[in-house]
Amino acid sequence: VNEIRELVAQNYNHPSICFWGLSNEVLLGGNDNPKLLQCHRDLNEAVKALDAKRPTVVAHEGPTSWDHPLHEIPDAGGWNHYFGWYRGQMDDLAKWCDDYHAAHPDRPFAITEYGCDSVISYHSDNPVKMDYTEEYQVLIHENACETWASRPFVWGTYVWNMFDFGSSFRHEGGTAGRNNKGLVTMDRKIRKDSYYVYKAWYSRDPFVHIDGRRYFERPGETTTVRIHSNQPVVELFADGKSLGKQAGAHTFIFENVPISSEGTVLVARADGCTDSITVKGGGKEGLFMFPGFKETMDAVNWFESVEETAASLERVPGCFSVHDSLEEIGGNAEARKVVMSAITAIAERAFPEAAVFGGDKTKSFADASGEGYMGIMLKDKREQFLRRLHAALSKVKK
Repeated sequence: VNEIRELVAQNYNHPSICFWGLSNEVLLGGNDNPKLLQCHRDLNEAVKALDAKRPTVVAHEGPTSWDHPLHEIPDAGGWNHYFGWYRGQMDDLAKWCDDYHAAHPDRPFAITEYGCDSVISYHSDNPVKMDYTEEYQVLIHENACETWASRPFVWGTYVWNMFDFGSSFRHEGGTAGRNNKGLVTMDRKIRKDSYYVYKAWYSRDPFVHIDGRRYFERPGETTTVRIHSNQPVVELFADGKSLGKQAGAHTFIFENVPISSEGTVLVARADGCTDSITVKGGGKEGLFMFPGFKETMDAVNWFESVEETAASLERVPGCFSVHDSLEEIGGNAEARKVVMSAITAIAERAFPEAAVFGGDKTKSFADASGEGYMGIMLKDKREQFLRRLHAALSKVKK
């Protein structure tokens, strides 16, 4: 309480502050108790005593119950959702917003985090979830902008994140110690293609941008060219020859654009604005794909192929089981690999080993799976997950 009083007192006259945040994802990992609710009541009262004009807010993680009493304390709420990345599909974002608003029409809410990771060296003609390509990140943010445009009841939206940033425990997309969800690289030097999605929707400065300039060698003799612009008409040229004009808004897609193995210069023009890139055809399939993507997909396929599910979680003598401790399983390379493959499959993403084996090592895996990040990722799938994992671990000898 003293800390939030100091925060309000220090920043009361700051013109950019619109509201006061009480907490973020405090229910993450099941940290739910009466003291937490009372703490928020105290924080809310402390803020209101100093500044009754600005609203108070709390940001929730996706799995938080819609009916949790914590929602009744602040003036407004926010939700951190990564549909199409950590859970579900990107289309689930619009459905969730509509369902939540229908259930609580008088409860103002924002989407306080959303987005996905991308690494500028990864590209694909057919981007999909968890491939870390710039192309998939573009689709995530195009979908988000479309979602916000038709839902004025969402009071705020916050991209996570403007820039890639350091994060010591992460090892995702082949990069260690970095969160890759930025629209711009961590050194602030390269604007990813997803940056231009927002420029097309919200900037008044005329521009046109051709996506895929780092995807400079592509398979085949034709390609799809995606362009972002805030102008109403875009024309595309290939080696000086016009491929036609398109009228539209924000995103312009030209299919079957010819590209040669020697290199083709693509130029986009829109009301005096120009952008150009050079791409080559005839490249190797998958040359720009994240090397770990196949491993992730193999993990999903492996997990789904485990048909054997135990009627009960009984131990097989001499073999591992979900009843064994984190220390026991984590100390065996084969058992550890089985667990990580299963986690990757059920969570639909690569998962840091520290988040799986970094807890109380005396606890059984079954107990630990209901806590922390594992508990959130598994959620309603936990029982099914444990049965399948148990069947797989029962084949690994100690």
